[in-house]
Amino acid sequence: MLTDLKRAVLLTISAPIKPGSVHRLMGDADFERRLLEYVAVEPHLEEAYRRGRALGEGKLSAQELGLGEVLARALKDSFESSGETPLVGLWSAAVTAAAMVGYSSASNVKMYESLRTLITRILYSSLPDDVIDLVEGIGDSGDVDLLEHLSRRNLTENYVKSNGLSLGDAFELLSEVDRGFSINLKGYEWLLGLTRLYEGLRSPLAGVVRVYLAVASELSMSPELLDLSKRREIDPSQLLRADRQLSSMRGSLNRSLGAVFLSLFLAMASGKAPRGF
Repeated sequence: MLTDLKRAVLLTISAPIKPGSVHRLMGDADFERRLLEYVAVEPHLEEAYRRGRALGEGKLSAQELGLGEVLARALKDSFESSGETPLVGLWSAAVTAAAMVGYSSASNVKMYESLRTLITRILYSSLPDDVIDLVEGIGDSGDVDLLEHLSRRNLTENYVKSNGLSLGDAFELLSEVDRGFSINLKGYEWLLGLTRLYEGLRSPLAGVVRVYLAVASELSMSPELLDLSKRREIDPSQLLRADRQLSSMRGSLNRSLGAVFLSLFLAMASGKAPRGF
């Protein structure tokens, strides 16, 4: 399943045309930068998988998993690979999902059917130190908007420790800005609902675009995306036109990608997404 997870990440990044977001047909170098970020994050996917598997085998306790540390290193390395603010929500979602895949592979728990159980075990059993590590990683990534959001919600180190917050609690707050953090107890049913958008499609790429339009239109309140998301058939020229119109919103629209990845990976795990190729 880890191979499927990596495949879902790459399909999410590359699938054309996601208006206003990164895709392989875009005219500047942003797509290549995001590939460099993926290369930097991939070792941390492997590490998260190994730790999750060790947890499932009983070699680690949930408090010893150290997922916050893995997330922080992944975000720092992704920033250093490209010199740009990385796709924080996407990489955080991928690392978290990799830990869940490792746990499920060792404990014979199915990813799609037992998502709530996995979220509880991996995220809500973590320590306040994991949250502090994650916040430091977000700082190292240069994502000022996420840091300001956490500051407005009073997520200080003292507050985290005194209230015993977990990564699950932090993900709930962060998902208000970046949908990649929707893999929490408040957002997982929404993610599962997105997997239905892949049904009946011939290609996973078509599903990625369909889910992106749904998530991005809700996140950005863009009239262009809202109109496209309601159409059953979309002319590629309409996607190209919208892509040009929304290029200035790329930073905010990229915050849809983590949820798109999670929906694709879960749809693959459940058999709802077409294999495509």
